[in-house]
Amino acid sequence: MKKRGWFLFCATLATPVWAGDIPPRCIEKVRAEVIQRETEFLQARGETLASPFEASVYNRIRTQGDEVHLVVVLEDPADGRWVRYELRTHSAALAECKVAPSRMSKSACRYSRDTGPEALNQIKGLSFLAAEDLKPDAKLTSLQESQIRIFLEDSASASASIREWIKQTDDQRLSTGKVTLPSGIRLTYYGAYGGENSFGIFFLEGTLHVAGKNSDAFVCLQ
Repeated sequence: MKKRGWFLFCATLATPVWAGDIPPRCIEKVRAEVIQRETEFLQARGETLASPFEASVYNRIRTQGDEVHLVVVLEDPADGRWVRYELRTHSAALAECKVAPSRMSKSACRYSRDTGPEALNQIKGLSFLAAEDLKPDAKLTSLQESQIRIFLEDSASASASIREWIKQTDDQRLSTGKVTLPSGIRLTYYGAYGGENSFGIFFLEGTLHVAGKNSDAFVCLQ
């Protein structure tokens, strides 16, 4: 996943490092507290981790004033469980480490990979199977038309017809695929290329319920 514009702190650094206004002791404290909070959150829901969380702490210093945007990203590398905590505060609060980032639940991923949908096959019990490509003249079912229209709206191309939009993609086609989750739940995928990486959308099979996104090859299933 791209992290341009962020200063990255590895929480396991042996040598203390300063950057911006975040003291190393605060990085470690925030990291530990967020891991504890997310662990308790999962336990309350009866969920378990496939592997220990890896945590990264970032900060972005605003150009105006001394406001700081603190971000902690947690990821279970085994199955891509991914969530971030955020806080906007001031350097004085960071100096005393008086911070309590909030969970960004809407962007959390139950499964994720950062190299496209095919990489979902790396997750134990989960499978992605590519299906037919849809060209501009493809005959679509009413469900496919409705799903692709949602895809168009999501990609800010709502004014284009499906046929016109497919022609505008780099390959002049939409890729499709089927995902089976460890629980047996199935998803339908539509994707396209518009630049270096793919983008796409996942639906609960047979419905218009959006179950995940592929954003510039970062796949997040919710």
